[in-house]
Amino acid sequence: MNTPPERPTAASSTTLKVETRSIDYVPRHERHGKVWHQAPFWFTGNFVLTTMVTGFTGAALGLSLMYAILAIVIGVCLGTFAMAFHANQGPRMGLPQMVQSRAQFGLRGAIVPFIAVVFVYIGFNVFNVILATDAINTVLPGERAPWYALMIILAVIIAVVGHDLLHTVQRWLTYVMISVFTVLTVAALMSLQADSAVVGAHFSWSAFLIQLSAAAGYQISYAVYVSDYSRYLPHTTPTRSVVTWTYLGAAGSALWLMSLGAFLASALPSPDAIASVQAVGNQVIPGFGTFTVLIAVPALVGIMAVNCYGAMLTGISAIDGFISIKPRLKSESSASAWWPRSFS
Repeated sequence: MNTPPERPTAASSTTLKVETRSIDYVPRHERHGKVWHQAPFWFTGNFVLTTMVTGFTGAALGLSLMYAILAIVIGVCLGTFAMAFHANQGPRMGLPQMVQSRAQFGLRGAIVPFIAVVFVYIGFNVFNVILATDAINTVLPGERAPWYALMIILAVIIAVVGHDLLHTVQRWLTYVMISVFTVLTVAALMSLQADSAVVGAHFSWSAFLIQLSAAAGYQISYAVYVSDYSRYLPHTTPTRSVVTWTYLGAAGSALWLMSLGAFLASALPSPDAIASVQAVGNQVIPGFGTFTVLIAVPALVGIMAVNCYGAMLTGISAIDGFISIKPRLKSESSASAWWPRSFS
C-alpha cells in the first residue's frame, strides 16, 4: 500500500470547521491535536448513564458489592486493552477504522463487518436517547417524541461538523461531569449502606462471570471505531502515548460509573439509573439530584454524536465499495489520490 505523496505545508489551523476528509486518508501535513485529548474524549464517552446500568448486573444476580466491583475491575481492565490498542491504528494509518478492514475482507467483502458495526451504533443510540429523554421527563413530563427528535438532530449536527467538534464537546463535558458526579459519589457513600438491598448477597461464579463479561464486552464494543478519533494525530505520535491516554480515559470513567452503579444497586431496593441518581443527589441538596440527571443528558447526546459520526463513516465506506464517493467539501490541501481504493 502506498500513501499519497505528502506536501510540506503549514500546520493545519486549529479553528473549528466542518471536516472535509470523510473516509479519505488524512495526509500527514493535516494532522493535528494533542495525544492527551484522547483521555477526556473517551472519559466522557463512557461517562454516561448507560455505563452505570452495566454495573447493576452483579447485584441483580445476588452478587455482593465487593465481588461485583472485583468483576467490574477485571472486566474493564481486560476489555479496555482490546479497545485502547486499536487506537494506535489511527495515527499510523490515517484512516477510519472500518475502512482499514478492507485489508482483511476486501473492498466489498468489508460490508459484512460494516453491517454488524452499524447495528452496534443503532443499539447504543436507541438506549442512550431513551435514557436522555427519561432524564428530561423528570423535569418536563410530556410527549417523548419531540425530545427524541431534538436530541437526534443535535447529535447529527455535531457529527456532521465532525472530528474536531466532537473532541471539543467531549473534552469540555469531562470537567463538568467530574465535578458533578464527585459530589454525587461522596453523597452516595455517606448516605447509603452497601448490600442492604441485596437479600443473601454472596459469591457466585455465574453471577461473577456475567458481571465481568458485561463490563468487558461494554469496553470492547468501542474497539470497532476507537481509531476514528485518533487518526488526525501526527503520525509520529508515540504508540505508548496513544494507548495510555485512551486506556486511562475509557477505563477511568467505566470503573467509576460501573462501581457506582454496583453500589447503588446493592443499597437501593429498586435501582434505576435516573431515579437512583436523583434520590441520592436530592439528599445532599434539594434539587441537586435532578440537576445531576439533567447534566447527564449532554453527555448522552455527546456519545450519540460519536456513534452517529461512526455510523456515517461506516455507511459511506459501504457505499464506496460499489460507487466511488469523494467529499464535496474540499480542504485547502486535498490529497491527490483516493487512498482507500488501494484496499480493493
